[in-house]
Order: sequence, then C-alpha cells, then structure tokens
Amino acid sequence: MNKIRTPVPIILVVILGLLLWPALTKTSGAKEQTLGVKEIARYEGKDREQKLLQWAKEKKEILVYASEQADDFAVMASAFEKKYGIKVNSYKGTGEALLQRIMTEDSAGKLTADIADVGGNQQYILKKEGFTIPFKSPLLAKYPKATYDKDGYWAGHRLTVFVPMYNTNAVPRNEMARTYKDFLNPKWKGKLAVEVSDYDWYATLMKHWGPAEGAKYFAQLKQQQLKPYEGHSLMTELLTSGEIQIAFPGYLMHALGEVYVRKAPVDWVKVDPVVVKPAGVSLLKSARNPAGGMLFIDFVLSEEGQAILVKRGRTPALPSIQTIPPDVLKQMNMVSVDFDTMYREGEKWLKEWHDLIGIQ
Repeated sequence: MNKIRTPVPIILVVILGLLLWPALTKTSGAKEQTLGVKEIARYEGKDREQKLLQWAKEKKEILVYASEQADDFAVMASAFEKKYGIKVNSYKGTGEALLQRIMTEDSAGKLTADIADVGGNQQYILKKEGFTIPFKSPLLAKYPKATYDKDGYWAGHRLTVFVPMYNTNAVPRNEMARTYKDFLNPKWKGKLAVEVSDYDWYATLMKHWGPAEGAKYFAQLKQQQLKPYEGHSLMTELLTSGEIQIAFPGYLMHALGEVYVRKAPVDWVKVDPVVVKPAGVSLLKSARNPAGGMLFIDFVLSEEGQAILVKRGRTPALPSIQTIPPDVLKQMNMVSVDFDTMYREGEKWLKEWHDLIGIQ
C-alpha cells in the first residue's frame, strides 16, 4: 500500500505559520501604527482613546517643547503620566526660542519632538512653515472657534491675557496706574519692565488705536526708560522677588498664579483695551510617538486638564471651566492678536518694538 507523502514545503509552511502566529498577533497594534502620523492624528473611531493608548505605549514616552512655566507644566505632565503611564520628557524655553530650536533642529535633520506647547504666534508660524500636522479631537466641539486653528493645526488650551502686573511691596495698590495713560507719569520712569518678544502686544495696540494715536503714545512711553527682559516667566520671578516693580505688560495667568496659588506679593490691573491671544498645543511632523502626542493634546483640552490650569492660577480656554477668581475675564474690553498680520508683518513690528525698548 502506497503511503501518502505530504510535500516537505507544505510541512515547513505549516510549522513556520504556527511559530510566527503569536508574533503576528502581538504586533497587530504596531502594524496599525504604520498608518503614519497623519492618519493617527485624525483617527476618529469610537475606540479612539483605547487605540491611541495602545499605540502610545509601544513608544512609552513623548517629548514636549513647552513654553509654560516649569512648575505648571510639571503638574500637568505628572497628571498625564499617572493617568496613561506614558512618560513626558520636555524641553522648556520661551516661545520664540523654541520656535528657533524647532527650525534649527529640522534643518539639521535632528527634530524629534512630538508636541509644541507654545503661544499662538509661534503656532501660526509652525503651521505656515509646515512643521505641524492637522489633527482632530472630539473635545474641540466644546471650545470657541477663536481658540483653535480652523484647519486643525493647533488648539488653544490656555489664554494669554496681557495685563500690567506689579509688586505690592514696591507699589501700594492705591497708587498703581490704572490706565495706559497713567503709565506715562514721570514717577514710573525706570520702573517699567517689558518683554523683548511682546511685539504682538505692541502691534495690536497700534492697530487698535490707529497710526497717529498709537505712535504718539509709544513715543511718550519710550521716554520712561523701559527695562527689557527675555521671557515672561523670568519677569514674573523677578517681580515676585522685588527686583522688578512693574511688568508692563505681564501675563494674567502668571499674576493669578502668584496671587492665588503662591500667595506672592503680586497683583494686576485691568486696562482698556486688554490684548489677548490663545496659547496652544500642536502635533509636530517629527513626532516619534504621534499617538502619545494626541493623548497629551486630548488631556490638556479635557475638563481634567483645564481644571489643573485653574488650580495653578492660569486662564483656561474652555468656557465651561470656572476660573479663580470667578468670571475673571468678564467685562473686559478685549482685542485679539491678529496672527496673520504677525506672520506677514512680524519682522516690521519686531524691529519697531526693539527700537522702542532700546534693543539693537
């Protein structure tokens, strides 16, 4: 009786299949991640969070370039790590410094960051220069359209509100200037600190007041011997220590943090108009862990993330989150920074601002 022989190649295929099956099933998540950064950024399935977490854990960590104050960012990062088990590495600096770092690293082929957490000015430039990837997040449905990019390249999670800040030990509350004109008083000469990259604040007021009125005001302000500093975080630290008497302007989020969180001898005043701009998060094209980056974006936009900003004395962009003190932004005559103008005419306004504050 002839025996039926199974061809050797078939036996080998069966054995190989049995050996590889566990590995194939384990790497299914990795295979899905080969969809690429763009596909992951716009993933909208019902299992969105589950899938993002699955893919993110394969990389185990993310890198965020952040312009937030170090201690505030640390609290947000710690909460994210605790929730998802994804480590957050960060490099911190001013928005302008981080923008230059991204450009320099990209030119050298060394850009590896996942997230840019910077001001609206820098986000607009990152979008225009092609450094960021459009994304989708279901959480944006709860946000005003003015707080995020209409094409989905970045989302504002905190508001930057420009207000004069002062050290209450150096300047009694009842003597503090209350209007823009008040700051032209000779008694403030040599006592006003300004930030070197606040040309967007300057440009917004110039456009709001008009060329004649704006030029007249800032020509007079120049006579006050303005003291330039690099970075609002640094200015806030120096203001708290008493090395600076008045930050003109400072950031409301820094003021609230010093007053309500750190109980520092700092206060602020509302002037009319109040210049505002959103600061936000974006997914960089260089993202090594795009799923982890999207989880981080969703987290800072969530009520949980926005509540952390409030507890840190910051100004959240989500309207449904109550601020401390309540309704701090109500009854403010706000004028928004025009990012398109800043992009097209930024060099012009930066040069004018630097000439004004004495930087060559």
